[in-house]
Amino acid sequence: MPKPRRKKQIRETVHDRRASDVLKALHHDIAVVEIDDPLEVGARDNVIVSLRDDPLRRYMVRGFIDQAQFEAGREWQNYYEAVELGHGRGVDFNQPKVDGGGFSDPMTERRRQAARELERMSTVLGQFCEAIFRKVLGERKFMEQVVREFGYEPTQRQIDGFSFSFRMGLEALAKYRGLAG
Repeated sequence: MPKPRRKKQIRETVHDRRASDVLKALHHDIAVVEIDDPLEVGARDNVIVSLRDDPLRRYMVRGFIDQAQFEAGREWQNYYEAVELGHGRGVDFNQPKVDGGGFSDPMTERRRQAARELERMSTVLGQFCEAIFRKVLGERKFMEQVVREFGYEPTQRQIDGFSFSFRMGLEALAKYRGLAG
C-alpha cells in the first residue's frame, strides 16, 4: 500500500529581531535595551548590549540611576573622550620616512569646546566627585576598583558611599544640563 502524499507547506519567513528572548537565563554581563530602529523611522527595537566595560549602563540597567542621570553621564563621558583621545593617528611603518610631515594643531576646536564643557561640569561636581567620574566614566572602572584605588578596603559600606557620591554627581549634572527637574 503506497504512503499518502503530504502536501508541501510553505512557511513564511518572519524575522523577529527582538533580543529579549535570548535572555531567558539572566546573565550579569549583558542586558536588553531599547533603541531607535535604524530600518524604520519612529520605530523602536530591542538589542543586546554588553555591560562588561560599561559601568554607567550597568547602573542604569540595575535601576540605580534614571535616564536623565544616564544621559548626563554619557555627555560627560563624550566630552572626556574628546579631550583625552583627541588627535591620535596611527603610524604606518610600511611607508617611507619623510622630513617635514607638517604640523597640525592637536587642540582642535572640538577638543577646546569639550575641555571648556568639562571645566564647567567640574565646578558642578566638585573635586572628589570629579575624581570618581574620571575613574568610572573615563577609565571605565567599577566602584570596587575605584574604592581600592582611593586607598580604601572595598567593603560594602565603602562601595555604597562612593556609589552614593557618584549618583549625586550624576543628579547634579543632569540638573545642570537641563535633563532633570
